[in-house]
Amino acid sequence: MGKRKGKESVKKSPAAFIVGVLGSFPMLIFRAFLWTGSEMKSTGSKLKWSSVCMPKNEGGLGIRRIADINIAAAMKHIWQLFQQAGSLWVAWAHLYLIKDKCFWSLPIPSDCSWTWRQLLKIRDKTRPFIKHIIGNGESTFLWHDHWHPLGPLFPRFGSRVLIDAAIPSNAKFEQLITMEERKGARGRDGEQLE
Repeated sequence: MGKRKGKESVKKSPAAFIVGVLGSFPMLIFRAFLWTGSEMKSTGSKLKWSSVCMPKNEGGLGIRRIADINIAAAMKHIWQLFQQAGSLWVAWAHLYLIKDKCFWSLPIPSDCSWTWRQLLKIRDKTRPFIKHIIGNGESTFLWHDHWHPLGPLFPRFGSRVLIDAAIPSNAKFEQLITMEERKGARGRDGEQLE
């Protein structure tokens, strides 16, 4: 019965059959040209993959490396986490994985999914590209987010800056603003009393 269904589908759609058979033919020729020459053998190569993946203006074929595409896609997921765009995945990640903690300082759990582990592994590559506008400070982490012209402060100055400032590692910028407002209010009250 399986053979009969296959023959019937070929009879019903000869165009699909031709495309299916011939669709892989250009790839075979392409592969033979680049790597093995006129013989269709599985060993030997004429070109290195790194040469093929170079831009056309540098002598390559302009084919993008899949590893680079994968890193770019993962970086886009990280960017979406910070945008908090209306994605169900982003909302879920914030609720169950990030839990109002700093994404940059989250440890890599041993029981997390492969995807989440990969996102956490490429954080350092992504960090320079995500800059924060402070606004009211409720979503910007003081020490770990890139809001300052020098970049994230904790990676640049280390744990000594936490000790000197006496502000915890997970502090958000709004806490600093609130502290400064309180100091200012106390100063104004003190000036009025004198």
